Amino acid sequence: MLLKPTALRTDGRTYQVFLPHIISELPERHSKRPSQWFKAALTRLQGAPAELQELCTPKLISGEWNHRTDWISAFDALALLSSSPDSYQNDDLINEIEDKTGLKLPVPPGKSKHEALFGGLLIETLKRISETSGRQFSVITQKHFNGRRYRVDFLVTLEGIKRNAPTKTYIIEFDEAFHAEKRQRERDIERDRWFRKHEKTLDLIRVEHEHQDNWLKCLEGIGEPRPIEHYYAHCIRVASEIRSKTERVITGESSKAAYDPAKNGCSCLLKRDKRRLNELSSIMEKLNIPFRATDRLFVTRRTPSKYGL
Repeated sequence: MLLKPTALRTDGRTYQVFLPHIISELPERHSKRPSQWFKAALTRLQGAPAELQELCTPKLISGEWNHRTDWISAFDALALLSSSPDSYQNDDLINEIEDKTGLKLPVPPGKSKHEALFGGLLIETLKRISETSGRQFSVITQKHFNGRRYRVDFLVTLEGIKRNAPTKTYIIEFDEAFHAEKRQRERDIERDRWFRKHEKTLDLIRVEHEHQDNWLKCLEGIGEPRPIEHYYAHCIRVASEIRSKTERVITGESSKAAYDPAKNGCSCLLKRDKRRLNELSSIMEKLNIPFRATDRLFVTRRTPSKYGL
């Protein structure tokens, strides 16, 4: 039980939640910086779908509440938790508040609990890319394929990065926790197989809820939707130098570039600046990129290469 009895109260008509308790249950990096967490969650909430904002109190949406507020409405608490950074880590607390109060986050027909908010963040990210680059984009939600058998979360069209490059279209599927369940995973595999066979001009990308925040940062940093694995591989590319047709080399010095936001649009994925080669080695192991290690890392280049290394 995450929600203590003393952290929930009611007057018989409405429920309120003790905000300091909510903050204490956040991941440590947020609970130690409540002001930053609150501001980030509120900023996202203010850009959230109208059906979510309409159920919040005006004081929350206008920013009158702050992290020092004691009691907030139970729905305000749900809205903040679902809008906050790393919201996937708040699911248990969200479910508990919903169960004890009878309130539910609004879920549009055909969408999952966090999908609408992700869609709003996706569109805002694409707008910023368009404003800085002049590249046009479009987003269609709930597009049907194969008659009406398959419905995709987001169909994104984006002009190419290079001048006169062709416009590309992407299917972006937002995967919440239930997609890890065996039955749903099998359905996803079947869907993906159909799209790759019958819609070869579309790039299919799955974004797990857990990776949502970093994926959106990388999308803005790179300017092109890619699977999260390709964003990690981009870090390897930035950290390395080409030495021959068959090999890249990562040294202590060259690896610094991957951790510099000015040089790597995916630097948010890297967390261990003091142990750069160790972290980059772990990434290559997870991506099954062949390499050998001495006092530096020798990365094998293959043709064709899955990650373009």
